[in-house]
Amino acid sequence: MIDIDISALADNISRFCYIVTVFFNTLLIYLTTCHTTKQIVGTYRNMIVIFALLGMWFATSDILLLHSYNGSFVYFTLGSTFRNSKASAEKALLMYGGMYGVVISFIAVQFMYRACVLSKPTWAKHFDGFKLTIWLVFVLVAGLIWANGSRIVSPDEYAYQYIEHEIMVEYGVSVRKIAIFTFLAYNADGTFRSNTLCSLGSLGLLAMYLYTTCLICGTIMYRRMQGKFCKLVMKEWEDTIGANYIPEPSMSVVMSRM
Repeated sequence: MIDIDISALADNISRFCYIVTVFFNTLLIYLTTCHTTKQIVGTYRNMIVIFALLGMWFATSDILLLHSYNGSFVYFTLGSTFRNSKASAEKALLMYGGMYGVVISFIAVQFMYRACVLSKPTWAKHFDGFKLTIWLVFVLVAGLIWANGSRIVSPDEYAYQYIEHEIMVEYGVSVRKIAIFTFLAYNADGTFRSNTLCSLGSLGLLAMYLYTTCLICGTIMYRRMQGKFCKLVMKEWEDTIGANYIPEPSMSVVMSRM
């Protein structure tokens, strides 16, 4: 039977995906800035470049942290990048979580911009020039909210005791020596943990707001594009009928010849 090191295989897959991500995002930036100067211009062009840069930043933080064990609501890193500094590893974990908030919030901003362009082109001016910086501030605030949602579930003594045995058995390390954040539903007395409720509540509301924004804007874009497509089809049909129109004799002329 072939003995496969699952951990090493997962690490190699992560590194391969990182290389692919950086390559295609770099290619996207190059094509956007050098070969689409006439087709893609203005604010949307800047958005494409910014989103590609955010994607590479997110992938870089992922390859540095190599986090795992998320399925049990335990968020930690065993990567060697920050092995000598637990505080640095904790900050990196918070940055990684914040980057997820940054990415999805920027996607929501892109959806809003596209919806404005299709429905009310005059509204698109609110994304041009310096105003784009304001939207970037909104994106960063969303990232800070997401990072803070992880910070407020920093483990206490009960959380350490709750997961200490599992981490030692599965990974062979002391949970007190690694950067870790825990989402525990209950305290020792069976009551709900307030910090977990606050964290999941804030992250859930933020995610709901951002994804709802994408859904609404996506619906608006679909309806506008559908309406414009129907108008285009009708115009082409009318032009075709007009070009092939052959006058026919009226009924009175036909009857007079009978």
